[in-house]
Amino acid sequence: MKSGAFFSNLSAGAKLLAFLLILLAFYLIFSLAGLVAGKLFFHLDWAALAGLVANPGSKEAVTFLYMFQFITSLGTFILAPLFFVFITERGTGRFLQTRWSPNIIILLLAGVSMYTVLPFINYLSDINA
Repeated sequence: MKSGAFFSNLSAGAKLLAFLLILLAFYLIFSLAGLVAGKLFFHLDWAALAGLVANPGSKEAVTFLYMFQFITSLGTFILAPLFFVFITERGTGRFLQTRWSPNIIILLLAGVSMYTVLPFINYLSDINA
């Protein structure tokens, strides 16, 4: 038996469906984890947590929402894709391209472009305020 990923022989459509199901599962799991963490850290019941989400007027509500969003984003956008790559690809490091060093020109170009777009983003936020 060859060593490797569990679902490496899936077709592209099956991999897409598996990724979407994994993404949904991780979103639900980490959303519940964020709610449980909020319940533990803020010592509130479920109805009070729902009230914080509905009317985020206090500093406690904003802190809870930051923590909840961080936990949910971590599970949805970082851990779910890493888990998907682990179960579908044989060479995880090769697939994620972590075995090569990036070109310094590309990194500088990306940094300069992000820096130059900041005034436009601030201008748009001033227009929307």
